[in-house]
Amino acid sequence: MVKNLEKKTESIQQQKLGNRGNKKLRDAKLKAVGAPCFREGNNPYCKVCKDGGSLIMCGHCSRSYHLHCANMQEQDIPAGTWFCPYCVQFMEKKLKDEYTKLEKSEKHHKESKLKHFSGKVNIEQNDITVRWFEKKYPEYVKQGKIQYPIADELIQKECELSQTPLPPPLPLPQPIYPIEDVGDLFFIVDFVYNFGKMLKVTPFTVDQLFYAANSNSQTPLIKELHMALISFLIGHVLSRENTYEILNEDSRFLYSAAQLSEFFELNEFLPFSWLPLLDELIHLPIFKDYADERIMDLFFSDQNKSDLETNYFKCSYKEKIGVILLLINCLFDVKEMHEELARRLEAKGELIKQKTKLNATIKDNEATLPEINGLAATRKAASIAEKIQKTQNKIEELNRKLESIRLRTNPVGLDRDYNEYYIFEWDPKNLYVKMISPIEENSSVKTKESGHWYSYTRSSSLDQLLQCLCPKGIREHKLIEGINKGKRKLKLINGDDSSTSSEDIKPQSKGGAENYVNKESSFKNEDCTIEILKKMLLSIEKKFTRHLKKSGKLWENYERVEEWKEEVSKAEDPSALASLLLEHSQKSTSPLKLSSSSSDQSQDSDEEQVYTKKYRKVTIRIWQDFGDYYQLWENLTQSITTLGQLALVIGIYQKVLNLYIEKKNEAASNEAEVKKKAKQEEKRVLRSEVKNVDVESSNSEEDIKHGDSCYFCDDGGRLICCETCPKVVHPECLGLTKVPKEDWYCDECKYKQQNVPQTRLKSRLRKNIQN
Repeated sequence: MVKNLEKKTESIQQQKLGNRGNKKLRDAKLKAVGAPCFREGNNPYCKVCKDGGSLIMCGHCSRSYHLHCANMQEQDIPAGTWFCPYCVQFMEKKLKDEYTKLEKSEKHHKESKLKHFSGKVNIEQNDITVRWFEKKYPEYVKQGKIQYPIADELIQKECELSQTPLPPPLPLPQPIYPIEDVGDLFFIVDFVYNFGKMLKVTPFTVDQLFYAANSNSQTPLIKELHMALISFLIGHVLSRENTYEILNEDSRFLYSAAQLSEFFELNEFLPFSWLPLLDELIHLPIFKDYADERIMDLFFSDQNKSDLETNYFKCSYKEKIGVILLLINCLFDVKEMHEELARRLEAKGELIKQKTKLNATIKDNEATLPEINGLAATRKAASIAEKIQKTQNKIEELNRKLESIRLRTNPVGLDRDYNEYYIFEWDPKNLYVKMISPIEENSSVKTKESGHWYSYTRSSSLDQLLQCLCPKGIREHKLIEGINKGKRKLKLINGDDSSTSSEDIKPQSKGGAENYVNKESSFKNEDCTIEILKKMLLSIEKKFTRHLKKSGKLWENYERVEEWKEEVSKAEDPSALASLLLEHSQKSTSPLKLSSSSSDQSQDSDEEQVYTKKYRKVTIRIWQDFGDYYQLWENLTQSITTLGQLALVIGIYQKVLNLYIEKKNEAASNEAEVKKKAKQEEKRVLRSEVKNVDVESSNSEEDIKHGDSCYFCDDGGRLICCETCPKVVHPECLGLTKVPKEDWYCDECKYKQQNVPQTRLKSRLRKNIQN
């Protein structure tokens, strides 16, 4: 160590002799390595005893020692520089640090050289790999480099050539409902979520639809969904030009609606009769092509054909879902649906055009940034950056509008096995996966009944999924972007994944299926019961009886009416009510009218006395505006078997009677108006005659004083007097040869009174002539 230090000291001294201009820097370097500085001298006394004499001096500091004070002898004196006990420890540490740094530097130098040479070797090897990869897949190589992302299959098959490590297997998602066709549930729920405002149906969840379809009785969700779809399809069928051609022999109520389309609306009776109308709709030939295998055998086979109203809720879950899908598929052929789709596509296209223009504006602004020079460059660049930021904010707003215009929920991406991943806004608690093939390793889900739909419900499983996805693959690269973009919509459960048993797969509650309320419904919240139909029939009878009483008619005598009402209240079978309805219809066309012999009786008697009067049968034409439809309605009523069918025939009969009553009331009001006008005209004529008589009487009473001279020539003589004014005139002045026998009026009075009665005597004229 001392020898090395002496060597360094000699080298430093040589540098000192060669570089005389920078003395301070040279002394600093000497101090740094521990060599003595020649600018400073050592102490002339011993550090221990403080006496002078023969001393040995430290080469690092200013201390000096006697040999015996330093516990040394002459043979211990080194040939080179000596260090005192205080500086030995420091110098040893200094030398050790210098050697450590030297070793590290040498090691780093060796590693850098090794890395440099190995890098060259790797580059050469990579170039060879890229060249081999380029020969097989030239579309993914550009300028000697592989352009990622590449096809996901290449990452697994050609992991060495693609220079990509084999990605780890994806984590297994959790299974959902262990039922068939679970994907149809998602389709129906998503369709209602996207088009709920047009259908006027409040969105619901998969759990609610699942339990509603599995129920053996009518639920509000199933009823509202069917009524909304049936309403559009009925309007589509009745608005076609060939309506009567597409209706078959079983479409009795649809034919009735077409015949009575001017005043009869089937939508009013959908809450009571949606099942028989559904039965007629799905059996129409135009909708047969939309049906799948699930309902073809059930509804379109003559062998299995049965009454849908009584057997619909006995159908399986699979068949009910098939009917709903059939109605939705048929809905895409409706005019209103076409218009709604066209409107959304047009709005979406307009937003995309605006977005394209804004992106072009951003590119133009970014292109002007490098061209800015001069003193105002910073301000100009800041203003352009502000414009770019505002344009980007507008683009984000357009993106939000584009997301709000939904046609269907598209998958956010595909993984390496082409499995689809979905983020549904109506269920943000799960990331759903539609698998091509079921997960056979999961024993809790049967392969046949799985439906191949799974989900990630926890944030930890989602993070694990993102780590296993390979960003160098085209599909998984887009999938990572889609999941990260839709992450703000997800509300996954925080925590570790737990094992899922087969019992945990099924929901623990009915999801509110029984408590579902359609807040946007346009239909009455009423069920078709026998009691409601009784009230409808009795209200029809009451209203029609009140109308007949106005003209002194009754549809039946008092005793039979009371018996009929009692039979209606006691009826418990639709066919019994239908027969009572037919009885009322037949007797209403030939009611009893009060005979003329009893018409002079008092009209203030009570109801029982009125019914005991003598009546005779008359005929009224209630069905006169419907041609031969009455016979069809009568046959339809005789074939009633269910409450829904009965509600429709009662509704048709009610509309016919209302139309008849309205027309009669309108005719009566028109007749009353004509009589009223005739009376007003008669009164006016009487008032005018009375006025004329009053004028004549007043003239006679006042004894008008006529003038003595002709108002033409102003001479007296034989004069003719005007009947209503004092004017007189010579007959000769009027061009007359004799006095007229009729009353005479001057020109002014003729225009004022054109209709003066000519029954007055010519007393004044004769009087004046005699004079």
